[in-house]
Amino acid sequence: MSPLVIPGLDQQPGSTTNLDATLHVGTVSEAVEVSAEAVTLNTQSAEVASTVATTLQGTASAEKPLFTARLRKYFPETLVWKPEVITDDRGRAHLDFPMADHITAWSMSVIASTEAGQVGVAQKELRTFQPFFIEHNPRNVLTEGDQISLPVVLRNYSDKQQTLLAELKSEAWFSMLSPPQQNVTVAAGGDANAVFTFKAIARANPGKQRVTARNNETGDAVEREVQVHPDGQEISFTTGRLLAGENQTLEIQVPSTAIPGSIDTELRIYPNLAAHVLDAMNGIARRPAGCSEQTTSIGYVSLQALQLLKKAGVDAATKDSRAQIYAGALKSVQDAYALLPSFQQAHGAFSYWGSTSADVVLTAYVLRFIAGASDFVEVDPQVLSKARSYLISQQTPSGAWTRYDWSTKSQIDDPMKTAYVARALATSSKSLDAKERDTVDASIGKALSYLEDRISEWRDPYLVGNYAIAAISVKRQEHIANARELLARLAHNEGSTTYWNLEANTTPFYGWGTAGRLETTAFAVEALAKLEALADDSALAEQVNRGLQYLLTHKGRYACWYSTQATQNVIEAMIAGHACWKRRDRRRQRICPGEWHETGGHETASGDRGRRPESD
Repeated sequence: MSPLVIPGLDQQPGSTTNLDATLHVGTVSEAVEVSAEAVTLNTQSAEVASTVATTLQGTASAEKPLFTARLRKYFPETLVWKPEVITDDRGRAHLDFPMADHITAWSMSVIASTEAGQVGVAQKELRTFQPFFIEHNPRNVLTEGDQISLPVVLRNYSDKQQTLLAELKSEAWFSMLSPPQQNVTVAAGGDANAVFTFKAIARANPGKQRVTARNNETGDAVEREVQVHPDGQEISFTTGRLLAGENQTLEIQVPSTAIPGSIDTELRIYPNLAAHVLDAMNGIARRPAGCSEQTTSIGYVSLQALQLLKKAGVDAATKDSRAQIYAGALKSVQDAYALLPSFQQAHGAFSYWGSTSADVVLTAYVLRFIAGASDFVEVDPQVLSKARSYLISQQTPSGAWTRYDWSTKSQIDDPMKTAYVARALATSSKSLDAKERDTVDASIGKALSYLEDRISEWRDPYLVGNYAIAAISVKRQEHIANARELLARLAHNEGSTTYWNLEANTTPFYGWGTAGRLETTAFAVEALAKLEALADDSALAEQVNRGLQYLLTHKGRYACWYSTQATQNVIEAMIAGHACWKRRDRRRQRICPGEWHETGGHETASGDRGRRPESD
């Protein structure tokens, strides 16, 4: 017989390898010389190198190979979630899903309803078990240089004592400080620890860490993922640019003090402003949520996505992938609205946590959202009516809404809050009966008069932007020109962008710093876009463009703008700015490549000036 060699076999725990081989037998007349000494033929197991000794005189005892354990590495927190399952006419449905590798008890809850509205609820327990298993739960995140003594628990539920070989598989991201293999004895029905000491020596994103424990009868293997960060301070920043004309590059400045190998870069290319909205809808949904402002903002961004999709003629019946986006946004709006009534108090106000004190500005914000959501989901009109009534009841005879001043320990008029509430009432008061319409209009009129009487005191573009939006909504022209002039005077130019500073310490939603500036800039841009719709003014359009560029280039790493409130405001400004540029496109008539003629007689521009920000 001739030898057969098959190289490259790699037998891993949890997998099976089939090996096909052909035995070539010599001819029947072939002479075979047999000596007196026993000839030993050696074969070797591909897995554990155990040797089986076979002789012409008989078979010697063989060392039994180690157990090959199935590798467990799928550990989801939720095993399966199916919000919409349609049964057959007998009430039966079949689900296929991958089973997790946890050794645990799963709780399965099912809620079903019939077409007639009957509801059924069932709950069952599903247990997964094996007589011997490992508990391997390393820290999820390490830093280079960390030295860890990792305990691995070996649990033996069999009826006999087990002595096993426990092993931590070597990986490039750590170095062993203790033996990688240990013999551990576990009593029947008991448990024991194997402790491995190692040092994280290299960045891993992520790194794998596999532990096995086995003998020739039983075993287990578990693999987890570990993030290893460089030993330094994490600094993240974002930058962006509108790619148009000759501006086709994006430069990223990496500090000279950056740790080699520690730099991660993510590039996102947006074909238009609508893509920003859809991306932000997914990004904000991943942020922590719990209070009514966060719940409202998450739903509000999805509402704005629905509004854009509706304008594009998209709904749930659309025959492309946008229908799935529409369905996801609609569900987010429904979920937000379902939660918000629990935050509303008996007199109509909303609070941040339900049991806390009422908040006027928060109530105005929720009112705006629910009023907009009523175009897509069924809402209780009483929720809206009670919220409006509460806001109007809190207005002082002067027309202002107040805030508590800690220095005087009393309520004082708050122009910023007044401008925001007036804007909320003005933009969320459609479909009112005549009596409620008169009440709301009177409240808005008093608020705007209060603000206009103090126009010489206006110093904050947050106030000016909200005032302008409210005044435009109710067609109050008296001081719109003043608002435009103030926004122009309060603007700060920075390269090819423009921003507006928050002059107060915080916004009514407690925004400050970068988030406060983004909220304020968003209000200014939205107001300017609405002003441009009235004036058809190229200078206003240029301010809108510069403001949009500032907002787009200050997007956070999670596709949001630092806070939920800032994100919602920025998206609203982007939608208004997008509408502004679409209006200007309709007014243009293209004459030749690179040249636009303003049919309204305002200007003729060459090159890329006045191009709407379609790419980022």
